Amino acid sequence: MKRRIIVSIIALTLSHNVIAKEDFSMKSILVAMAKVETNNRDIVGDKHLKNKAYGVLQMRQPAVDDVNRIYGFSGVHKANDLKGNRSMQFKYAELYLNILIKEFNGNKKLAIMAYNLGIKNVKNGKRNDYYNKVKKHIKGDRWYGKKDS
Repeated sequence: MKRRIIVSIIALTLSHNVIAKEDFSMKSILVAMAKVETNNRDIVGDKHLKNKAYGVLQMRQPAVDDVNRIYGFSGVHKANDLKGNRSMQFKYAELYLNILIKEFNGNKKLAIMAYNLGIKNVKNGKRNDYYNKVKKHIKGDRWYGKKDS
């Protein structure tokens, strides 16, 4: 069962990799996000909150629930199951970022901000510097070092 799920996640990742068609790769974005989120350390963050953040990409339970629901993996993983499993952390973060990209009609800047701030906050006009921090850490892609219009 778990092997079928992992194969399904990989297949979905390849077929839904919206961002890879653009100027920069999903891998570069996720590596940069891990640098910004935790300096690439596998930690538990926001321990004072109900929904703690787990792993190098600081995934929370609501985001994991969205991935499970949208990709048909309900009940497969909990956010705390991701701690210590970098491969699964990156797969879930990639699938979640693809959900956000679709939610914001392909606007990667808003999707990346929503990863940090939450969908509702971004839709309500809240902004922060998270996108620029991530962008600063992307290397080897055409996006690196460019200014946004």
